[in-house]
Amino acid sequence: MSTNTTETKRDFKSSFAELEQLADEVRVKLHLAGMDAKDAFHDITKRAAEIGHNVEHATESAVNDLVARLRKLSEQLVAPDDIRNDAD
Repeated sequence: MSTNTTETKRDFKSSFAELEQLADEVRVKLHLAGMDAKDAFHDITKRAAEIGHNVEHATESAVNDLVARLRKLSEQLVAPDDIRNDAD
């Protein structure tokens, strides 16, 4: 086997090891991000339910704040199709 072939294989193995490590890191980050997103959604919907039960005392500002928080959360979530299309 030539030196170039050996170096190419070594480079490929190194790149593949980096790919596996990055995939593991992304897997952990996705799990944590999913938990954070669920927690944020839970907090927003809990507050919305509280406002709904006391609608006569709710302020427009409180409702607008929840709408803004929910929109921001929605914008921060990336659809899987967006990620797949970036890879092409």
